[in-house]
Amino acid sequence: MNFKCNLKEQWSIYDLGLEKKLGSNWQNKEDDIILLASNILEKLDKCFYQLPFCNTLEAESLGAIVKYANQKSTNRISEAICKNLDDLIKYIDTNKSKDFEINDRAKAMFLAIKELKSKGKPIIFNITGPITILSYIVDIHLLIKQKRKNPEYINKLEDIIFVFLEKYIEYFKLAGVDLFSYADPIGNIDVLGKKYFENWTKPLLFRAIEIFKKSNVPVHICGMISCELENSNQLNLNKGSAKIIDKIPKEFLLYGKSCIQHW
Repeated sequence: MNFKCNLKEQWSIYDLGLEKKLGSNWQNKEDDIILLASNILEKLDKCFYQLPFCNTLEAESLGAIVKYANQKSTNRISEAICKNLDDLIKYIDTNKSKDFEINDRAKAMFLAIKELKSKGKPIIFNITGPITILSYIVDIHLLIKQKRKNPEYINKLEDIIFVFLEKYIEYFKLAGVDLFSYADPIGNIDVLGKKYFENWTKPLLFRAIEIFKKSNVPVHICGMISCELENSNQLNLNKGSAKIIDKIPKEFLLYGKSCIQHW
């Protein structure tokens, strides 16, 4: 099965007409997150809430500098923390034993999810994969270069990220998430190529799956990754849809072969 991602930006706070209703610091406010999530559900005719609204939330808790949404774009990383090898080594030394705190934006998201649960719709929560998180911490050119020349540094950085991800996933499970949705856009085969996909993206995905198993919550794997692995018989997946989301067992199961945005 070949999968082509044709996902485009589906909304902004401006075309939803919410720019005057949301405060300037809306991303850190539970009520504003609920308002936006509810409007997206209605505007896109969804039968579930899907949060967060970008893929920068994990990286921000890990120290990345996020430039928040404006009329032209959603949240994005303004610049990488590590611009050279010295920066990378310093980041690893500083954070290798650090217990990263869940930041204020994530805490507001947690409270919003708990409130949205009372409205009777399932909650899908997006998890960003480690290579994309890495690319938000380390300049992408430096990241690829060091993965090739000094992989031990990148391995240490991956360990830091996975310690955080385990805490982060468990945290949002407690908020009441019904299904996690995993994607690693920078790790996709069309970005990194087959060699890096096989030797980097794939092992990190299986490492992430072990964390999801501990959470005992069902997981959807982005079609760009899951179809590639299923084609080579490396992953057995269920194919879900919006029609069955409220019937998904409350236990660890893998879904894929589709785009979660099209459920």
